[in-house]
Amino acid sequence: MPRSGRKKVVQKIHFVPIYPAKEGLVGFVSFILFDSFAIDGVGVHTNLKSGGYRLLFPGKKLTNGTSISFIRPLNAAIERFIAEEVTKVVSSVLYKNLPNFIPQQRPYLPDASQQQTNEPSA
Repeated sequence: MPRSGRKKVVQKIHFVPIYPAKEGLVGFVSFILFDSFAIDGVGVHTNLKSGGYRLLFPGKKLTNGTSISFIRPLNAAIERFIAEEVTKVVSSVLYKNLPNFIPQQRPYLPDASQQQTNEPSA
């Protein structure tokens, strides 16, 4: 996508994880697109087919059941490109902070050896 000499297409990616992951949702991401648009509130979900992540762009469901997208990629190529850039950041945050995180697990449950108890130690 980006050509040499041009600025990055997706910049300043900020990921906020949700712990524990709920129904495949692992967090939310915001980023700057084309050095012109701030994109906020994009859901990051596990992708059970590929083992990676998929993005859910913000929208609203009307009372009649119709879904309206606030923002969305217009073609699959740019959607894949954005997802690849976001995945780099998401993976680094999750694997750095939650070393036992496995994307296919739903919901995320920490290893039993890492669980803390509220019982006083003897």
